[in-house]
Amino acid sequence: MTVRRSLLYVLAIVWLLALTAAQAEPTPKMPDSVARFWKHLAKAKTITYTMKNLRHESWTATQPGQSILYVVNIYEVKARHPNRLRISVSPGREREVAEAGRVHREFLNAGDTLYINNGIESITCNLQLRTYRTGKGISALSKDQNHAAQAAHKGWIFDTNAMDGYVLLPDSLAGTSALVICSLTDPAHPGLEQKIYFDRKTGYLRQISDYEQDDKGSWWERDRQEFPFWDFDAELAADTFSVRPPRAYVTMEERGRAHNIHDGKTVPK
Repeated sequence: MTVRRSLLYVLAIVWLLALTAAQAEPTPKMPDSVARFWKHLAKAKTITYTMKNLRHESWTATQPGQSILYVVNIYEVKARHPNRLRISVSPGREREVAEAGRVHREFLNAGDTLYINNGIESITCNLQLRTYRTGKGISALSKDQNHAAQAAHKGWIFDTNAMDGYVLLPDSLAGTSALVICSLTDPAHPGLEQKIYFDRKTGYLRQISDYEQDDKGSWWERDRQEFPFWDFDAELAADTFSVRPPRAYVTMEERGRAHNIHDGKTVPK
């Protein structure tokens, strides 16, 4: 009887230990390839990447409820630590539209097409208008508040704490998965989620997607940014970060005077 009790006691302990181990699963570890990617960003003298900004549209879909992705703009980013930056943006679409028997031009996603900051001053150019404006320099790549810089996720990408708040999704570590996925949620906004995708082999950032939950509880992708190209320590041309205005470009004020355009505060004579 004593031997049997001892055996049952041992089996009970083994069962409890196994149950505890199963419940306390270890936190999944970020692959080394992704960690190397962030180290490259921090240590490389120059960084070049391309970002495609995509959105969903439904008016060209062939089925009800269907949406189709289209490229809004493409951003070509070139940076040099600690505070030099160049962002080229593809121009917006321009097309003729016929309405009520008349034809007029429509501009989609138009805006600034070039932004350069040399750490001391900056210049922003508009290809369609051939105008430019100047601005202040920056002390670090993560501190630029220019619209083009924010749109290209430059502030987040060069932030030393970029991954704060993100949770690694264990399913993305399955043997057949080509992407490592991390999720960011906020209890204050339960219907929103952001996911970032890394190439499992190279560790490079490949995609950022923002998701929203509809009234029926289904999740849909609201916005997407894709990163098809990365390069580190590439030789950049000497004038990459030059803030000299391009030939034949004028300031917005000069263009306004030439075309009798005023800012709304003063009435032209």
